[in-house]
Formats: sequence, C-alpha cells, structure tokens
Amino acid sequence: MFKNILNKGRFMLVGAIMAFAMIASAATTLMNNTTAAAASSCDKVNIVYCGVNKGSLSSDINSFKDYYNTNKSGHKSSPTVKKDYTDIQAVYNWAGASKSIVSGMTTSNTKLGTLYKDGRIVVNGQTVGTDAWVSARFNSGSGFTHVTSNVYARKTTTSFANSSAPVLVYFNGDKMGFAVMLDCGNAVKATPKTTPKPVASMSCDLLTLDKKGDKDFGFNAKASVKNATIKNYSFDFGDGQNKDVPTSATSASTSHSYAKAGTYTASVKVTVVADGKTKTVTSAKCAVQVKIAQPECKPGIPVGDQRCEEKPVYACNELVITATENNTKQYNFTVKATAENAVINGYTVDFGDGTAAYEGTDGSVDHTYAKAGTYTAKASVKVTANGKTVVVSGDKCVGQVTIPETPTPPETPETPSTPETPAQELPNTGAGNMIGLFSGFSIAGTAAHRLFTRRRGDR
Repeated sequence: MFKNILNKGRFMLVGAIMAFAMIASAATTLMNNTTAAAASSCDKVNIVYCGVNKGSLSSDINSFKDYYNTNKSGHKSSPTVKKDYTDIQAVYNWAGASKSIVSGMTTSNTKLGTLYKDGRIVVNGQTVGTDAWVSARFNSGSGFTHVTSNVYARKTTTSFANSSAPVLVYFNGDKMGFAVMLDCGNAVKATPKTTPKPVASMSCDLLTLDKKGDKDFGFNAKASVKNATIKNYSFDFGDGQNKDVPTSATSASTSHSYAKAGTYTASVKVTVVADGKTKTVTSAKCAVQVKIAQPECKPGIPVGDQRCEEKPVYACNELVITATENNTKQYNFTVKATAENAVINGYTVDFGDGTAAYEGTDGSVDHTYAKAGTYTAKASVKVTANGKTVVVSGDKCVGQVTIPETPTPPETPETPSTPETPAQELPNTGAGNMIGLFSGFSIAGTAAHRLFTRRRGDR
C-alpha cells in the first residue's frame, strides 16, 4: 500500500510540474506576442521608429533634431526591420525642412498642434495649414506620390487611421513651414494659411487748454492706439514755436508762453509705429484756438492806443503876496502850481529889488525889502515831464509890492520965553513982608511947573 501511495504522489508532482511548465510557456508566448504587437505598431510604415513624442515641446524639438541630424530612423531597434533607414533628411526636406531650418528650431518658432483628417492643421485654435499630405513607408498605389526610397505620401482625406493626431509645427515667420507627427515621425506637408495680422489703429483724440496766466497755457493731449506703439507727441503752438514730447503713453502734456497778443491755432500730432512703419495722425479734436488779449492801459483801452498816453499838465497858477504883521517891509511869497503826470522839482521867486532870487523846493518864502518903493515880483516852477525838465511861469505868477516911505514925526513947537521981571527991591517990612514974598515965589513956581509939564506932554 505504501508503494501505491508513493507512486500516486510522484504522479501528482510530475503533473504539477508539467502544468507549471505549460503555464510558463503560455505566459512567455503571450509576452512575446504582446512585444511583437507593440513593436509592429511602431514598425515598418513609420518614418521614425516609435516617433518623436517625448512629453514636452522642447524635448520633442530636440528629439526631432537628433533624428534629422543623424539621418537615421531608429528602426535598428525594430524586431521586424532590424535596420535604420537613412532617408530622414530627404523625407523632411520634401515637407519643407532644411539643415539651417532644423538647426534654428526653437520653442518660439515651433509649436504643438493638431492634424485633422480633413487636412487641416490647427495651432492654438487657428488653422495654419490646409490640404495636408502625410508621408509614410507605404506601398505605391492609387492616390500616392513618391517621396524617396520606400516613402510615399497621400492626403489625409484619402486614408487616415484616426480623426486627428498631434503634430509638431514649424513656422517660417507668420506662415507654417512643415509638420511632424509626434507618434510616428511621419512628415506632413500642407498649404500654409496666413494668419491675418491684427489691424493697427491709431487716433489723436483730444487737445485741451489749461490757462495759467495771461500769456501762459498748459496743453494736454490724448490718443488711442491698438496693435501699435506711440512714439512721440508733436505740439505746434501756432506762433511759430513747437515742442516734441517723446513717450509711449496715451497722453502727454506740455506748456507754452506766448510773446504777444493775438489769436493762435495750436495743434498736436501723434506718431505711432505699426508693423515696423511710422505713421503720424491728428484730427480736428486735436486743434484748439488760443486767444491772448491785448493788455489794457485803462479799462477798455488797449496798450498802444493813443488814448493811453498820459499827457503831462503843469502850470504856475498864482503868486500870493502877503504882508507880515510885525514889519511893514516884510512880505510872504507863496507859489501855487499844477503838476499832473509831471513832477515839481523846485520853485524860484525873484523879489524885484535886485537881491538874489529864492530857489528851493518849498513853495513859500519870506522876504524883507530894504527901502520904500514899488517892486514887481515874479515866480516860476521847475517841472520834470516825459524825462525832460522845463521851467514854467506866467502872468498869474507876477505881483507887485509897494513899500511906503516911513513918515517923519512932527516937530514940537518951542514954548515962548517968559519975559524977565525986573528985580525989585523988597522993602523991609519985617516978618509980614517975608511971608508975602514967599507966597509970591510959590505961585510963580507952580505956574512954571505947569508950563514945563505941558511942554513935555506935547512932545
């Protein structure tokens, strides 16, 4: 029995080993078939074995450059072809490439796009090419055109496996040059469709004034541009003067002072650069009138009018002569004068008695005459007007002074002398006679005293 059990165990082990071997063999066959299938999808018809798709724009460009510069297709790694094709440059040159173009490919002139079955190539939502032809390692036949060696091309509308495919698109300026399918490296030739350039527009919108003084103004300009660049604002003030304000802004300001009165038309021009060309624009809104009023010498009378001339008026109006109170020979002389738009510099009075005349800035002076007589006094005024000095007088500034003779006081008449009374011998009458004599002398003395006093009073 034991032997039977052992034999059964060996049989089961052998069976298990055989089963595992069969499974392993099947797995190996499946892996080989899968690898072969994967290889066949990147094989034979592709211009470049397994394409140039590396995951980013820059890496895609570098991958394409490597294949082009080595001129090898990479099919040496293919399990079916097992050799490189050396027709890479010829194929891509058919589509529009060249060594210099490929060398200059960058992320600026090469973009990712989409190739559609209807023949369109679209980049960033814009159609850049139409009527596309795709090259591949086809057999010749109806609708095919020969490119080189075993490479033929046909339109996408004739046969295209998918509705769309990613492509690498090179631009020569604003036009598509050629395209490369990322997944297979197949070259694509299409009719370039020029993307219309944005239309440049520019305008001078407004010019306004900012009055800062009678002759001083500020000027403010505004402009609008689209798809262009402002270079300069040129202000013309209308009086032969102008000024440039370099700026790229949509507004500019400056100021100006006018030299004289008048009406001027000020304007501004705006220079923009579009598509490498310079253009200058203006408009009716970019012109304004500037009025500089004539200065007035008087309200309503402009400077320069003959009515602005200030004519001087001056005259010697009067010579007033007045006697002083305490001296009959002393008089005061006062000169009265008019001076409009002129300046009185001094007065002169000639007293008419041969003495030195008075000259001074005071119009009043006193003078004492030395002796009686009649004198003619004359006065004059020194005036400065319009830069000139003149002396003015006149009949009204002439007057007479009469100094009377000093009266002689009347002489006092002499008192007649009293005749002498002859001496008489007084009788010796004794005491009584003496008293009488004394009385006589007293009366005579009183009379003489009165006479003397009267005479003094007459003087």
